[in-house]
Amino acid sequence: MFLIGSLIIGFLILYGFGSFAIGIAFALIWFDKVIIGVFEPVRYVGVELTTAGTVLLALALGPVNAFLISLVIIPVLHAVKHIALPIGDPEWPLFLPSPYDAVNALGAAAAGLVAGLPLFWVIAITTLAKVLFYAIADTQILRKPIDFMGGVTTVVFNVTAGWLVLAYFAGVAGL
Repeated sequence: MFLIGSLIIGFLILYGFGSFAIGIAFALIWFDKVIIGVFEPVRYVGVELTTAGTVLLALALGPVNAFLISLVIIPVLHAVKHIALPIGDPEWPLFLPSPYDAVNALGAAAAGLVAGLPLFWVIAITTLAKVLFYAIADTQILRKPIDFMGGVTTVVFNVTAGWLVLAYFAGVAGL
């Protein structure tokens, strides 16, 4: 019940402060971080909706606001997931943005900077930028090797299925 409440409350708050598009963006990010995020093997085949959600934020709000909202929302949703579900200890302190959360926020800003392009190119450029930012975060901050397979599968997912999801919800939101 707590999880569904977090979806409804978050959607209503963001919808109230902005638009239906922002509420949909929150719902996509919530579904990715809370539901898909529990099933870690799904990540290895590139399935994720955060990129589509942050691109919607960027289309609705511009690069700076999309960056700031992403930097707040994503760590909160990670915390909601860890508080509500018995999934073990988090990899990063609750409510604090991890390097990967910063990558998502930078992806939102990148999407806002190329928002005038056709939607396919917006998500393709955003995804490629995020893969580059992930590689930098892994090697320079977290001291981990680059996840080449994860990068390839994420690009393939986002320029196929992720683009279709984004196109659908952008249409529903009137963007």
